[in-house]
Formats: sequence, structure tokens, C-alpha cells
Amino acid sequence: MNNVADGKDDESLKRGIIKHAISDFVSDAWPKVATIFTLRFQRALWECQMRLLFLVVVSFAVAWFLCASSFLYAQQSSSVVDEFTVQGNLHLRDFNLLGGGILEYPGKLWFKRGGDGHGLPPTNGYIRAQPGGNLELLPQGDYFRSALDIYPTMGKKPETDALAELTLHRIHPSNEAHEMLSITALAESQSRFGIIVEAHGHGRVKPLDLQMIQGGLLEADKDVQPFNAIAMRVKTDGTAQFSAQRNGGPPGPVDAISIERNIRRNSGDQPSDYVRWTAKRTDQQTQNSDWRANVQIPNTTGSELAIESRAGTKPYEKKMKVHSTGDVELPVPAAGIVLTSPNGKKWRLGVTDTGDLRVFPSEGK
Repeated sequence: MNNVADGKDDESLKRGIIKHAISDFVSDAWPKVATIFTLRFQRALWECQMRLLFLVVVSFAVAWFLCASSFLYAQQSSSVVDEFTVQGNLHLRDFNLLGGGILEYPGKLWFKRGGDGHGLPPTNGYIRAQPGGNLELLPQGDYFRSALDIYPTMGKKPETDALAELTLHRIHPSNEAHEMLSITALAESQSRFGIIVEAHGHGRVKPLDLQMIQGGLLEADKDVQPFNAIAMRVKTDGTAQFSAQRNGGPPGPVDAISIERNIRRNSGDQPSDYVRWTAKRTDQQTQNSDWRANVQIPNTTGSELAIESRAGTKPYEKKMKVHSTGDVELPVPAAGIVLTSPNGKKWRLGVTDTGDLRVFPSEGK
């Protein structure tokens, strides 16, 4: 029995010693362990704070660099070395640059190259102007107007010559020659608008035509009788010609009214330009009948309205003069005045070489 009791006491003593040892370990070692974990945690926290601070500093540095670069870009002109290529479209704040060079204001306007199509065949042995060099304005909205406005300067305006102008050139301008047509708004000293044909140097002015063209170009024109007509021509001497030319279309006189200018005197009084009227007889061959009138300055005094006529290409003959004194003159020898009686008969009043008046029937005259 005592052996059993001694065994239990030894077991209890062992447990007590182990428990006491564990208690001593916990009381002695745990503060050290806690201190170690606390130091490591503080170190890890410090490292995190340093990394975060580093990121903040780098971010501020990058932001400063970008702002400085933007400022310098805005203050200085920029250039692109070699080539700048964009695949696709370029979208900016208020407009887009689309493929093919189309400048688009979304929902409002397209500005683009156009005029592509099948080439035109030669005509009368001449190579015709071909499509491919057109610029187009194409509105996008409902009821939009298509217009090109050319304004004068917002600064001080010139006192003479063009304020705003659209110019077409026949040749490339140079110090040697110019040939051009301008639609222009002139300054206050001239105070007018102008359609101006202009030439300088070796250039020479060309006629300015107001022309109408109908049909003859498209497949859809096959059932339309084509015609073209020059309704008015400003000639190179500065005078005008009406109905200068007609090809096809409704019949009618050509070159019906024209303003003509004879060679002027070098000095002294100058007569007015002629106004010419043309009629055409088309029996077997066309023959023109021209009448024209102008105001002339005689060598004596006053002025006179002269009326002339010709047949075909013969020289003009004076048929009547109205003097500023009120006299009416028939300069053609043996010419007379035809009067109509109440019964409808026509009588011719003439004069003999001795100054006697004669009246005889005008039939056959």
C-alpha cells in the first residue's frame, strides 16, 4: 500500500515541477516574445510608411513634370521629326479629322476633297479638264444653308483695293505675268463690288462670258436637245456684247446687241461707243444686217446722234443724223421721207437738185 502511495506522490511531484516550470517560462519568456513581435510590427509599419511616402513623392514629381511639360508645350512651338501617323480618325474637342482628309464638325458640316468620277473624253481633239481637284462643303443638318463667307479684316481696313476677294487664276502668278478673275468687295475709297478681269506683265485679258449650258454631258441627257449660249460677253476692249453665241436650242438671233468702239482720236473730243443691233436672214446662206447708233462730235459745234447701217461685211453708211440744234438730216443722196395718207397709201417726199420738193407714190421704192 505504501508503495502505491509513494508512486502517486512522485507523480504529483512531477506534475507540480512541470507546472511550476511552465509558469516560470511563461512569466519570464512571454514579455521577451511580446517585445520581439512588437518591434517587428513597428519595423514593418515604418517600412510601409516609408514606401507610401516614396510613392507620394514620386507621384508629385511626375505630376510636376507633366505640368511643366504642358506649360512649356503651350509656350513654345512644337515640331514632329520625320512623320506623325494616326491610324483611324482623330477626335478633337469640337471637330474630327476623319480618314480621307475629311474635316467634320459633327452634325453640322463636312469639308472634304471631292469631284472624283470617270474621266471626260476628248472633244474636238482637245483634252478636257478632268475631275479630282475639287473641295466640297457638305452641310449635315436639316435646312442648313451651304455658304462660304469671306470677311474683311478685324483690324484696320485698307483704304483702297480689295477688302475681301475670291480670285481665279488662268496661269500661275509670278513677277512675269498674271491673268486672273476676281469677285471682290472694294474699299471705301471705291465703295463698290466688282467682277474684275485683270492681267499684268506678259498676261493678257480674256473675254468674260455669261454662258448657259443645257445637256450633252450625261447619259440622262440623251433625250434632251443640248445647247449652249453666251448671253453676254465683256470684250477685251471693255465693251459688252449681248447674245454673242448660240449652239443648238431654241432658234434666235446671235450677236443681237453689241457695244462697239472704233479707234479713238489721240486727243481732243471723243465720240461715244456704238450700240449695234444685228438681224440675220437665213435663206440659202446667213446674211447679217447691222444697224448702229452713237453720239458724234462734229468739227463745228454741238453734237449729233448718228444712225448707220450695213449689209453683210460692207462698210457702214450713215442713214440719219439728229443734230443738237433739232435738225434732222438724211445724208444719203436722193433719200426721202415716206408718209402714209388717210387711205393707207404711202407717199414719198423728196427734193430735186434745184431744191424743189417732189411728192410721188413710194410703191416699189
